[in-house]
Amino acid sequence: MLNKRGALGEQLHIITFLFLLIVAGLGIVAGVFLFFGEGYDFKVTAGEIFVNNLGECFLENAELIVNINNLGSDEEKRNLIYSECELDGKVVEDSFLYSISDLIRFGLDDTICLTQKEKICAGRIIEINGKNYRILAKSIKEIERR
Repeated sequence: MLNKRGALGEQLHIITFLFLLIVAGLGIVAGVFLFFGEGYDFKVTAGEIFVNNLGECFLENAELIVNINNLGSDEEKRNLIYSECELDGKVVEDSFLYSISDLIRFGLDDTICLTQKEKICAGRIIEINGKNYRILAKSIKEIERR
């Protein structure tokens, strides 16, 4: 004679074990895809941070525009911006191409940023003494991996 009492309870443990096995397997697969997947592209975000820093610096130091206009070479203008805005010039020049309206252009042609379908540049317009200045920046760093 077979003992049928409590036999169903033993089968429930197998279902629970299979469920936990599937959840663990999916977790491992998801972890592998996240770890070895594509890197994150922070180019636009880095450009936005840089543009906002420059914009705030110009808004706080409105006389900086006048001082830039009085200088001759682009190198002098860049050095003045770096010193007044407390930026590391080497890091900026290794990381970004940028332009500030008609004041200064460091390797960036405005038409590249304004004609692309996807966003590759960051931009901001600031108003100083009734005149608008457009700041554009494009990061030249490669895609960063975690």
